[in-house]
Amino acid sequence: MRILVVEDEATIAHRICRLLRDILGEKLVQLEVIESLALAVAWLETNPVDLLSLDLNLDGDDGFALLETVVAGTFHTIVISAHTERAMEAFEHGVLDFVPKPFSRARLVKALARYEGRVSSGDARFLAVKKAGSLRRVATAGIRKIQTAGP
Repeated sequence: MRILVVEDEATIAHRICRLLRDILGEKLVQLEVIESLALAVAWLETNPVDLLSLDLNLDGDDGFALLETVVAGTFHTIVISAHTERAMEAFEHGVLDFVPKPFSRARLVKALARYEGRVSSGDARFLAVKKAGSLRRVATAGIRKIQTAGP
């Protein structure tokens, strides 16, 4: 499993990584930590990941901006944040789980179990549509038909 942790607080990032290594063991193939939104966007453009661990407050930047930028990514996202009031918004962005800070090892295990398919993740609520060189998020609830205009 390839995981990217986007967290600007070094102590929390180290704890997340330590727990991920402990919980996943040999399943963990790659683990990267990035502390800023801009660096995370650039990194995801050239590096595939299976799972994104995302904080919502990245030195004043909104972590959801990352999801809006890389909405077509083939990875799942687990939000780890102290901003529990944004949990519903997180699920509207299609995240797999929302883990509130401070978090326990058991809560992270539960989120990872959801990733591994032991818990249902629900349906995607958004689809990435590329138009005129940019990506737009479209709510799946409003889609009646999909047709392509080219390759």
